[in-house]
Formats: sequence, structure tokens, C-alpha cells
Amino acid sequence: MNPSLQARIAAVDWASKGVPDVPRWLNDLLSDNNEVAHTASNILDENIVQGNIDWQDFDLGYDIEGVLRTDAPDLLVDFLIELLKEAQSPGLSYILNLLVGQRTYVRFKFINEGLKSRALNIYDKIWSARTLYIPLLGHTDDKVRQRTVSLLCGFRDQPDTVIALILDAISAERDPYTVLSYLQEFTMYFLERKRIDEAYDNAYFSLLNDLLVSPLGLAVQTVAAYHLIEQLGADMPENALNKLVAGMIVEFDHDITSGIMAARVDVQSRILMKLPLDRAITLYLQVLKQTLVIKNALIVFVDALTLACEPPVLDINAFFLQPIMRDGIEFHTYSISRFTLPPKYDLAALTNRQKRVIQAAVENDLIWTVATNIFDLFGLPSNRDVLRTLMA
Repeated sequence: MNPSLQARIAAVDWASKGVPDVPRWLNDLLSDNNEVAHTASNILDENIVQGNIDWQDFDLGYDIEGVLRTDAPDLLVDFLIELLKEAQSPGLSYILNLLVGQRTYVRFKFINEGLKSRALNIYDKIWSARTLYIPLLGHTDDKVRQRTVSLLCGFRDQPDTVIALILDAISAERDPYTVLSYLQEFTMYFLERKRIDEAYDNAYFSLLNDLLVSPLGLAVQTVAAYHLIEQLGADMPENALNKLVAGMIVEFDHDITSGIMAARVDVQSRILMKLPLDRAITLYLQVLKQTLVIKNALIVFVDALTLACEPPVLDINAFFLQPIMRDGIEFHTYSISRFTLPPKYDLAALTNRQKRVIQAAVENDLIWTVATNIFDLFGLPSNRDVLRTLMA
């Protein structure tokens, strides 16, 4: 750390603000040891960034008072911006992450106008330093690039600048996971801007259509397809459905899709419920027939059973628990709220739609390689031969 900045940090009476060790933590952010820099970042986050939020009204989603108990956050943001000028990896990404946390203050609800003014001042300081962030979009460290996009996407009141920067960053990016993380951030940005001004629709949908044929692989294409279906519904391009189904059949590399909601098969499967009933069930059964991934097969089977209920169920709050071994057999438990249990199938009066789904299960070898509670939840026998007889 340069001596002038070090002296200014040391001149602050941090002890009176309850955080006497800030000079050491800030110095540790510049360490080339990732563990040291990461620890310093966590401590600063807990003691100043998040530590200055009063979470007494957490259940309301935002802190009503938004209490910035001391001026430590105001001082911290100044020093973090200064540190950006000399930081290298790994500290750069941690500094950017702390700035993301401080930029978020402005999104809290405030009763006290003075506190609101301070939050806005911090927000403005971070935006004013954007000339330091923009070059980081081309940094060699993918974490630095990702944090930079996350930081920029928080400036909802600067769409013209931010959207142009993010579109350029996505076009230049060659790492699939980084593209997906950019797209996740940009989608949230787009959805919020859309409520205010629909003028940015074209840029977003043009991006998704480009990513639908991206050379970066099926994971990127599938996530783009998901967002097109989510936003356009029946007006989506036909190849979006094809890409989504292709992605639901395989299992993506965790390193590429970790933390990307739209890359999860259970999330993708639910978006198909936007389609006409029989079309959605046909696609579920297509995935069931073609996939070699047991988790994917069980997810689409459940959603097909759910849609085939009488009446169809679209809002079950359910999920698969981590599989466990019982007597040498892998058991997949489907957890479902007792308030949203599906109606049981009437075995004496099965509809044609229900028979289609059950027949697909009988013919599918994969789902019979494990044990599951799915059949019980829908009032169906969990024995393959009994089901086969039922279908005869």
C-alpha cells in the first residue's frame, strides 16, 4: 500500500467506530495470498458493510430504519476505491465485492432522511469511480470480470451506459460460466428496467437470440432458451424449445453452471408449464425417454404427473432431497408441502393424459434403477409390474 494512503487510513480513529483493526484488514486485502485477502474481505463485510445494517425487521425484506450506525461505511468506500488503483488479484475481486455490498445500501427503505442521504452519497461515490471499473471488464481473472459486471449491474438508473458495457463484455467473453453469470446479472437488470421503460427489450432479446446459437456450448444456449421462453411464452422462437429440451436431457459441468438458477433442470422444467398442457407433457416425456441422468428423469416425471392431475396442478411447492442409500438402494425423496399435495389419481378412471405419463414411466428403465416416493404421493402403485398391468 502506498505510504500516503496508509497514513490517511491510520489517521482515522477506527476504535471509536468499534472497528480498530480496519488498517490491518485493508492492508490484507492487497495480499497475494488468497486466504489472507479472502479473510480480510469477510471481516470487513461482517463488521462494516453488513455489520452496519440493522436487521431487526428482516422479515419485511428490507431494514426499515436502514441504520448506518457510524460513518465507517462512508470512510470505507473512499479507501476501497483508492485501493482499486493498486490492487492485484486476488484482492481486486474482493474489493469489488465489498463495493457491491455498499452500493446496495441505496436499495433499503429509510424513514430517517439523513441516513437515506448518506446511502445515496455512498452510491454516488461508487458510480463516480466507474472509470476504474470499466477496464476491469477485460481483466485476465474471471472473478474480477464477474464482480465488475455485478457491480455495474447495480446501477439501475444508468441504463444507457451499463447496458452498452455489459453487452460488449458478453460479446468479448470466452468463458461459459462467466457468460452465464453476466447473463444472470443482466436479466435482473433488464427485468427491473422493463418496469420503467420497455425501450431496452430489443437489446435483451437480441442478446438471447445470439446466445441461443453461441459457440460456447449447450449450457449457454439452454440458459438463453430458458430466458426467451420465460419472457416471451408462446411467442418464443421454436428453436428455443429445442435447445431447452436438449439441455434438460444432459448433465452440465458443475463448474460451468454452479449458482446459475436458469441452468437447473427443476427450474427449466417448471418453465415448460407456460406451454399448452399436452405440449408440455409431450416435452416432459421426450426428456424422460432420452435422458440418462436419473435426477433429470425424476424431475420431468413428477412435473408430467402434476400436469396430468385432474385438475392440472401448476403451483406445487416441492423439491428433491439429496438421495440417500437404503439397503444398498439409492432412494430419491420428493419433498412436498402438505398444503399443496396433488390430488390422488383415480386408478379406476385414469384419463388418457394420465395413462400416457404412467405408460412412459413403465417403459422407462432408468427410473426403476432407484427407489422413490413419487408414486405414493400421486396414489399410484410403486411396483412396475402392477403399473404395467394397470395399463394393459
